[in-house]
Amino acid sequence: MLRRLGILVVLVAVLAPSPGAAQVLSEEEYHRNITIHQRRPFLEGNRVEFTAAGVWAASSGLYGHYGARGQLDYHINEDFYVGAGYTHFFAYDTGLKDEVEQDFKLVSDRSEMWYQATLRFGWVPIVGKASLFGLGIGYFDTHIFLGGGVTGTRLSVAAPTGTFGVGTRWFFTQGLSVNLELADSPYWETFLKSEGLVHNVTVMLGISIFLPYDVEDRFVK
Repeated sequence: MLRRLGILVVLVAVLAPSPGAAQVLSEEEYHRNITIHQRRPFLEGNRVEFTAAGVWAASSGLYGHYGARGQLDYHINEDFYVGAGYTHFFAYDTGLKDEVEQDFKLVSDRSEMWYQATLRFGWVPIVGKASLFGLGIGYFDTHIFLGGGVTGTRLSVAAPTGTFGVGTRWFFTQGLSVNLELADSPYWETFLKSEGLVHNVTVMLGISIFLPYDVEDRFVK
């Protein structure tokens, strides 16, 4: 009887987990379930963004355009925004226009742009940071947008227009950024003897102010 009792005690001592092993297991489980949320230094959600920018357009080889743009965007959250913009264009003649008219005795079918007004919906799929030539860390986002509106030209008061493009914002403070956008805003133009789609490819560089200017920091999951 005593022999059997001794064997049972030995088996219980061998098979039962030690307090140290149980403690190690619980610590492993604890660390495995830890989730780290990186603090997002520049927040856009539930804020209004106003952009003042210069624009250069490449829509024709006969004449060029530059312009001034005002853009107002409302950021629904950190990922999506809606907005409206207006661009006033100034046209200038190029050397190619003069050559065509002088060499071939032709008058070019001109369609200089005067203005463009658009509505758009945007998505911000990328947010990151990068070293700026060793001077410090810069925070940025990359966004894409799609929308439509009208374009006023020499031949059309309000030509139907679509717009799509990609852009990036580089933040200096919570309420200030530099914006760079590349877009194509094709519009349907009726010329003197024909009609067709004109691609208006633009490069925009501007400064944005976010309101409210300062926001409380928070974690973004």
